[in-house]
Amino acid sequence: MKYLSLCLFFCFLISLNINCTSKHSESIKIADELVSQRKYLSAYQYLDKIDPKKEDVDILLKKIEIAQNYFVQSINHKRFALTDLQKEDDLLNLRKGTGAFILLPELNIPKILDSLKLKNPSNYNVNLALASYYGDYWNRFGYEREIQDSILKLINNNNQIAYDNGAFSFRQCYELGVNAISKDSQYTRGISLLQKSIDLNQVEDNYFLFNHTFYLSEANYNIGFCYYKQELYDSAQKYFYICLDYCKDSSYISSICTKLGRISESKKNKNKAIELYKKALLFDSTKLENYINILKVNEGQIGYDSLLSTFFNNNKNDCNFLAALNYYYYNKKESLELIDFYSKYLRSEKTDFATTANLNYYISQLYFGLNDLISAKKYLILSKEFYLKYLTSDAEIIAKINDALVRYFQN
Repeated sequence: MKYLSLCLFFCFLISLNINCTSKHSESIKIADELVSQRKYLSAYQYLDKIDPKKEDVDILLKKIEIAQNYFVQSINHKRFALTDLQKEDDLLNLRKGTGAFILLPELNIPKILDSLKLKNPSNYNVNLALASYYGDYWNRFGYEREIQDSILKLINNNNQIAYDNGAFSFRQCYELGVNAISKDSQYTRGISLLQKSIDLNQVEDNYFLFNHTFYLSEANYNIGFCYYKQELYDSAQKYFYICLDYCKDSSYISSICTKLGRISESKKNKNKAIELYKKALLFDSTKLENYINILKVNEGQIGYDSLLSTFFNNNKNDCNFLAALNYYYYNKKESLELIDFYSKYLRSEKTDFATTANLNYYISQLYFGLNDLISAKKYLILSKEFYLKYLTSDAEIIAKINDALVRYFQN
């Protein structure tokens, strides 16, 4: 699941779409028209002329919105450069470049917004702007562990205050919805907020199509996830398929297909489940669980052994795959069958040191699960012998084996 951090990665690209009721509402409409024409510098400079003393709250909020959403350069997110785009220009590409642009005077956004809040305590659009700013700040500096909790608290608190008082945007409803799901597993509340986000997203102006589709994809996925966790599979399936219409990320598509495969399994539709698990692997072959999912669906069917051999041959040097295979057979209480499969492979095929070492190691793990410590020790020692043929004695796996030998066989 993509949680709030992923959402915040894009938040600085999204307009707050603040409803203006000030005496300068017509001026702000003109600025919005300039923004829709991608004349970002002109829009900002126009608002500067309308409110030279920087006293009008709605004009200040609009200027902050323009600076945050449409900058081409940013210094510590306090000095912003804007420009009017030409038809062929792409804003995101310009941000990656090194062009010369006009830097605006320093814009200490949190200081300005805190001041506006003191002067205008009932203007909850200021809370929306604070949530947006701290969302952008979290995206840039959230990796600093000491600030994570405090910044997320500021985002969530300001979003909630604004929402409770009737000031909200589609992005804010999305963030509140995801927070309800991830923090407290409030699935009903999460669904309500996310659906509201989708509805608002259809009518609000979105000058960045990429983010428009990103939020639609994320909101539909998370609604599907809520239904999935509650085992309301028909509803979950509906929203997951909608998500696929918008989703562009291969790994993400793979995860959705995996969940859709499990839903098909629950409905006893094995062929559809296999189709979806294969699609998941097509988009991301590292999602090893899908090999196991396909094996599960094919249990007891003709061709299962051939399927197992194919998957094994394709992944026999992937320890994550072998661990997943061990776990699968252990859970279905067929560890001896997998030991036999590994052993036959070792006897019949000419294997390299790595494959031989890995198979002996994972055979030892299966014997540990069966509480057959004599056999476990035998294969653990064998695996160590082969690992040492191509690894140094300080390798992590050697340390792991030595630890197991001391822990279980020191006497």
